[in-house]
Amino acid sequence: MEWPTREPGRMDTFPGYPAYGDVLRALGEAGCRWEKYEPLTLEGQCAIRVPASDVIFVFTAANGEDPLLCSASVAEHRPHTCG
Repeated sequence: MEWPTREPGRMDTFPGYPAYGDVLRALGEAGCRWEKYEPLTLEGQCAIRVPASDVIFVFTAANGEDPLLCSASVAEHRPHTCG
């Protein structure tokens, strides 16, 4: 999975499923504001939404571990404005 870095236009690749904290850190470093997305925050999963692009990230947690990214929806009708 690719995520923006502090350098504009440069991406880093993360192996496997990024953890919740890794995603929040990458979004913060890219200047993307995020918020909890309550409609998909249920038992065993949580979700966040990036308002600038309407992308929704869904994470699942098992056995008290750090939640891992399992889904990201991309809103193609909205341009990306972070960074």
